[in-house]
Amino acid sequence: MARTEKTNIIRKHYDKLLVVVVLFALLLSLAALISLSNSQRRKEQEFTARIDSLKPKFPKAEEIDLAVFESTMAAVKTPIELSAGKLLVASERVACVSCGWPIKMDDAVCTYCSAKQPEEVDRSGWDSDGDGMPDDYETQYGLNPVDPADAGGDLDKDAFTNLEEHLAKTNPTDPKSFPPRVDFLRVDKIDA
Repeated sequence: MARTEKTNIIRKHYDKLLVVVVLFALLLSLAALISLSNSQRRKEQEFTARIDSLKPKFPKAEEIDLAVFESTMAAVKTPIELSAGKLLVASERVACVSCGWPIKMDDAVCTYCSAKQPEEVDRSGWDSDGDGMPDDYETQYGLNPVDPADAGGDLDKDAFTNLEEHLAKTNPTDPKSFPPRVDFLRVDKIDA
């Protein structure tokens, strides 16, 4: 009879026992989640600390005087125009002999330090891009004096490069003006 009595007690309080078991399971799950969460948070902190230790440490940047910066930018800015499919700066700049700031080529006095600049140097014959053609020649025929690639071009499509026409003292824009063909005869291979 004792067994029947126990069974009756269980049947009578079944719903209460079920609630206790479910609550116990929930408490165990909550404890496991908290433990897992703490473990994950610790791993994230360790990872972040490791990443932070790998970042380079830069010194704090110095402040600059904005008035000087703005005046420099205003002086350096020049209009850009599109000419013959190329971007050209409207005026040439050189460094001041005293302070080194960029000033216009024809300025007699530096706008920053008021230092007198030397007289303009005769630039005829200069070859700024090193392509074998002087700047004044390139400017005269619409080439770019700072682009070495234009030496290999052919403005008049007469099969002679601009450099070959310069060396022969012919007009690189006139297809009827070209170097004597014998001067530019090339021999690739001689078979014996």
